[in-house]
Amino acid sequence: MSSEKLGKQLESQLSEASVKIADLQRELGEMSSLKNRLQQQHVDLAHRVDEASAQLDQTNKAKTMLTRQLEETRQAVDDETCVRNKVRTPTQTRKPSLKVAPSTMNFDLRT
Repeated sequence: MSSEKLGKQLESQLSEASVKIADLQRELGEMSSLKNRLQQQHVDLAHRVDEASAQLDQTNKAKTMLTRQLEETRQAVDDETCVRNKVRTPTQTRKPSLKVAPSTMNFDLRT
């Protein structure tokens, strides 16, 4: 093999290697850009998850408070119902039972 032929072959290989390097550098730049975008998306999504967790905590606290208030209200209604029933029961038992058949009520008003 002549040195001229060898020189051309090496130049061709060098040219191909330069093209490959350029392609790899371009691909590396694209990957770096993609990595940066994904990292930013990750930060944004992590922030949204934190906000959603905080809202969920607030919602659970409100639910607990409302459940407690509902139970207290139910208990107050039950207590009031018991008091009303106790008040009504003695009133009903105090009323005299004057059930007299109309046929037994003969009054002679002639005197």
